[in-house]
Amino acid sequence: QLEHLSHSSESDATNLPNLRNAYRYVRGMLYDACGQISEALYDFDEMISMFPKTVARSLFAQLSEEEREAFKTACPAFQRKIEGSKDEKYQPVFDPLKTAIDNMKFPLVMKQLGLLDNADASSSLFRILQKKPGHSLPPATVKSLFHEWQEFASFINLNDAGLPSDSVEVDIYTSPVILRSSVGLGRLLLTTKNVVIVINERRHLLADLQSISRVEKYRLRERLSVLSVCALRFIKEGQEVSQAPYVCLKEDRDLWYDIITEMMEGIKCSVVRNYSQIIKFAAQNVLMYIALCRLHYPTTAESGLPLDKTTRGMLHYTSIKLPKLPDDIGIALMQRFNPSEQDATVATVECLQYVPSLSNYDEDCGRLWCGMGSTNCVKVLNAETFQLEFDVRCDNRVTTLLRVGSHVWIGCLDNTISVVEADNGQPLCRLVEHEGMIMALVLGARSMVWSASFNGQVIIWDPRRLTLEHRVVLPTGSQVNSMVVHNGWVWCGGHRKLVLINESKPEETKVIDMNSSIRVTSLAVSSTGEVWAGGSRSEEVHIIDGVTHEHVDKVTVSNRDKEQDAGGSGVYALMAVSDKMWAGGKNGYVYIYDSATKERVKEVKAHNDGVRSMCMIGKFVVTGPGSHDGVVAMWNPTVWNV
Repeated sequence: QLEHLSHSSESDATNLPNLRNAYRYVRGMLYDACGQISEALYDFDEMISMFPKTVARSLFAQLSEEEREAFKTACPAFQRKIEGSKDEKYQPVFDPLKTAIDNMKFPLVMKQLGLLDNADASSSLFRILQKKPGHSLPPATVKSLFHEWQEFASFINLNDAGLPSDSVEVDIYTSPVILRSSVGLGRLLLTTKNVVIVINERRHLLADLQSISRVEKYRLRERLSVLSVCALRFIKEGQEVSQAPYVCLKEDRDLWYDIITEMMEGIKCSVVRNYSQIIKFAAQNVLMYIALCRLHYPTTAESGLPLDKTTRGMLHYTSIKLPKLPDDIGIALMQRFNPSEQDATVATVECLQYVPSLSNYDEDCGRLWCGMGSTNCVKVLNAETFQLEFDVRCDNRVTTLLRVGSHVWIGCLDNTISVVEADNGQPLCRLVEHEGMIMALVLGARSMVWSASFNGQVIIWDPRRLTLEHRVVLPTGSQVNSMVVHNGWVWCGGHRKLVLINESKPEETKVIDMNSSIRVTSLAVSSTGEVWAGGSRSEEVHIIDGVTHEHVDKVTVSNRDKEQDAGGSGVYALMAVSDKMWAGGKNGYVYIYDSATKERVKEVKAHNDGVRSMCMIGKFVVTGPGSHDGVVAMWNPTVWNV
């Protein structure tokens, strides 16, 4: 039995998270029953978020000291997982098949079970399952839906990253009966790219989902007969209707029309938005829609009962009809990707850091480090494919990142700085000298690292020896939210003022009164040598001369159309890009200014939440949003000539 479970849990046919977890759960329990505690814990370590921590702690306590040490070495994060953290914002999800679920927890549960990753689709599903508005879902409803969905889970074969690549075609759903089509008799198969007919295990293309303009219901008249049958035909732009490929369907024509249309709309949306994850979301919607049809109308395929509008609400991309992006945005938007794809919750992209390749191989393009807010970790992605390579776990919210040679420094809200290897994220040391939340890290003269905490502490570090070199005493009452190095001074942004520290003489400081209530949360140096200072609660960005330290100008970041300012005015991030200054707005907009004239030359709706972070990969700009969006975007500003 153990051998069979081991084979099943690792087979290619079982690569959906919920199926793998089910096999590992059963195998772990069987190991426990056989007295093989260590082997059981290895399985539970893979799925600890879905396994009771009390049971895991009990098993762990049964190990000998020697076994515990060996297990800690093999699974270093296990003890922290089972103990949790008092500062943890999101606790492990309860068993959704035994506990009622409200609308706030439902998207989290759907993602944890591997059913739906798109929060909007999960919200639609919750409304469909609700008997009365405002009520939670009873366990029996979720359990019935889960079992219906499991029956179809084997039809979809999503890879570990959660979506098929452009070169991979994934099967979604196959007709249970033989159907007649324009290419012969066979089973109808919907994939993430095509509609095909399977004849004697060979696939024959019926329609390419990206190339067809519409799917049409019609009745196909039999030759030499007055009778006709229900059918679908797939029409390309400019194609004669009579030449369109078709498939004859009986009572389930409406079902096939719905799921094919959903995949078509999902593909169109993924192309328009440059976000390939949408293909996966659409495939999940299709499977859930089929499960709902079986749950609500178990005899639909046999009786031909019409599917109601409520159930069709699951067809998210068919119903929303996302508008096409404006041409100037569409041509500049290179890619979208979600660093939280494999997590149960979407997190704020608090900070971004591009780390170029440390090797001599040209094909190694470097990595993008994404500091995730509420999930207390850093996601490290390949900077070309944007697939997850590894993550670095922290004990609290990540606030800032800095590349220092072959290392990356990570600042957190628990007053600590973690120094890790840039190649693999392995920890080197943990710096604990700060007494406040770490807010900023910068690289100063002589390659010294400067760190600042919210309570006004500034420390200078020797990155080679990883030792504290100097503590800087700021004026009483100073706070530090951001830092930048310019013209021999370290500029510290705080409440209503900037504090400048002389790099060569750290005991020498200078205070610049902002003459405003602004809390400076972002600083950047422009191509003209001026320092731009913005705040998350102020629509004004102040501009200070980098030599005289005098105010020279200010710009306003609120929208020209005040109705678009629903997210509020303010700046989360500033970054110089060539001779322009980019400002990431609290309302999800990016504002681009000419550094010399201070004129706004472009404003772009980049995200559905505030633009919390920015960095550059070569000539491209990467923007990271808050948790209501969570999808990072990469832009090519050269197409705008800005």
